[in-house]
Amino acid sequence: FIDSRCEDEVVGGMEDCYDVVPVNLTLDIVGQGEVEVNTVDISPATAPYEAWYFENVPIALEAEEAYGVAFLYWEVVSGAVTIADVTDPVLPLTLTEDAHIVAHFGIPVPPEDVTFAVAPAGAGDIVVDGVPLSIYPSTESMTVATHNLMAQPEEWWAFSHWSWTGNDIAPDATSNPAELQVSEAGFVTAHFVEIPHTSLTVVVSPSEAGQVRVRDMAMVDDVWTSQFEPVGPVVMEAISEEEWQFSHWETSVTTPSPDDRSALVALNLTDVPVEVVTAQYVPVEFHLYVPNAFTPDNDGVNDAFLPLGAGFKGGSYQFRVFNRWGEVVFQSDNPEEAWAGENNQKNGLHFVPDGVYGYSVQAQGFHDLTPTVLRGTVTIVR
Repeated sequence: FIDSRCEDEVVGGMEDCYDVVPVNLTLDIVGQGEVEVNTVDISPATAPYEAWYFENVPIALEAEEAYGVAFLYWEVVSGAVTIADVTDPVLPLTLTEDAHIVAHFGIPVPPEDVTFAVAPAGAGDIVVDGVPLSIYPSTESMTVATHNLMAQPEEWWAFSHWSWTGNDIAPDATSNPAELQVSEAGFVTAHFVEIPHTSLTVVVSPSEAGQVRVRDMAMVDDVWTSQFEPVGPVVMEAISEEEWQFSHWETSVTTPSPDDRSALVALNLTDVPVEVVTAQYVPVEFHLYVPNAFTPDNDGVNDAFLPLGAGFKGGSYQFRVFNRWGEVVFQSDNPEEAWAGENNQKNGLHFVPDGVYGYSVQAQGFHDLTPTVLRGTVTIVR
């Protein structure tokens, strides 16, 4: 079966049997040196070397120095051939189409010193032949040849253009990546421009006393920083925790709108490079007020007796009323429950007579270490 399919000439048979495609390789030598192609030695006398190989089958080329000269570089005249390092004498090839390659030999040209810089400092890096330089200015010893250049901007920077002395950069000053054609010593500078943006820091003070909602961006309860391009006003809202209340905004550059006392504000951060916004909170103040008389006659005016206060822990509240004999006639641990003159120790079915009664109110402020107790008298007048 194989013999019947592969009895034609070699190339035709290989194509029919194994579905491969032949490609042509042309190899020229400039200067006095030799090139080994697989196991075949090619000299200047036998160049140009022309042969066919199968597509996608590896081919090994190696430039061999001879006659007192050195290998300089490979040159691709035509064909889809990519060479990682044109100065490496060992060249592995895998052809996909016809190709023409030249091996250059000669007396080595001394390298040239090229100094690289970035402007402004810290705005980016320069990558030369795949290697980032990272320290600037950086003077590199460069072979007289064509080298690959690429500018890598840092965040919020954009590459603008190259400037140079001596040598040449192609295709033009704004190309990135580009090629540096080294023929002499010189300087190369990558120029970057800053992308307009704002660095915004939001601080809650004291930490976790509340929150700041930065609309469409973050919910902050301590410190938050972000960089962005502002589009329209940045809206913020101060939200208080139970034990704290919002006081005011502090800003380093802008002015909050409508004012620094409003919990909901907007900031215009256009053309503002850095802004620090602090939401200041203060403790909720503890206070209690106890009236001294009430008239539980159902006329809708002053019909109940209730201590009024704020800034205390609900679980610490205790309110009691005593008659003249020290008996408890009313007690509650609900800060919103008022005394209407009833004796709630008897299920509220009995109303006490007019007169003077003693009371005791106890509550502990959010930021106090011990409870506060108020005692006094209240008069029922019907």
